[in-house]
Amino acid sequence: DGVLGFGVWVGGVLSSVLNAYAVPLNAWIPLDQACRMTEAVCGLWRDNGERSKRPKGRFRFYLDAVGVEGFRAMVEERFGPLEPDPGSVFNQQPRNLYGIQPQKQPGLNVAGLHVPVGRLNCGAMQELARLSRIYGCSEVRFTEDQNALIPGIPDHKVEAFTAEPFLQRYPLHPRGVAAGTVSCTGSNYCGFALTNTKDQAMATAEALDETLDLPQEVKIHWTGCPNSCGQAYMGAIGLTGTKAKTDQGMVEAYDITLGGSQGAQPSLGELVRKRVPKSEVNAALKKLLMEHYGATPKTTTAA
Repeated sequence: DGVLGFGVWVGGVLSSVLNAYAVPLNAWIPLDQACRMTEAVCGLWRDNGERSKRPKGRFRFYLDAVGVEGFRAMVEERFGPLEPDPGSVFNQQPRNLYGIQPQKQPGLNVAGLHVPVGRLNCGAMQELARLSRIYGCSEVRFTEDQNALIPGIPDHKVEAFTAEPFLQRYPLHPRGVAAGTVSCTGSNYCGFALTNTKDQAMATAEALDETLDLPQEVKIHWTGCPNSCGQAYMGAIGLTGTKAKTDQGMVEAYDITLGGSQGAQPSLGELVRKRVPKSEVNAALKKLLMEHYGATPKTTTAA
């Protein structure tokens, strides 16, 4: 009947003990009921979830124990009668949002800016706000991949916007490896992280972009520990922080997974290498990108 709403999916998890995609609850809700549904699901987990065994303290374990149909019945007791899902699906690959793209509204555009490894300082945040006020609709949005969108840019302001010096550091069209790189906070600010993911991810992207050409964006996800805030198993290439013993002692290292994807045929990455010292990560990623994702060495033009 043309009413906009959501199909409800539950139970997605990325962790040190279990990785799984969400499953459909066979429930549809209108937009204005999203908070009530969230409250019902979270309330059931709060009241019935595991408290004595920390490794089992994940919602997915509870869902598997009671079953999807059993959980749906409990949600219905709290929320009220549930309308069956008419068929919500994840049937598209995540979109590339970089560059200037037209909005549905005639004459308006959205600018997709690359934020290297999701790192923005106060000055950059203020500059984003300034650009959004001058050129857009005083709004900045942030994506799951840690990048920024400035919507509401009229056609006649696009040329001036693209000439802004800020876009040299936060480009509309980043290079291939950097474009797909996502990183968790890492050991600089997180007590769980075993590695300094953001600095390593940025340095690796810069180094590989100097030597490789990629035919398409490749999602490379870095996370500093098995809790997987960086969603390593969902990346085409995923790196999970660990430690490795070398002749020089214990060093930062990464377990590497391959083949994660989202969309019509989602898959979780599979472990292909364990405890790769950080000094060897660039070479390992270069090999994987060339063997599996069509990367080729850059050609240099003689002067």
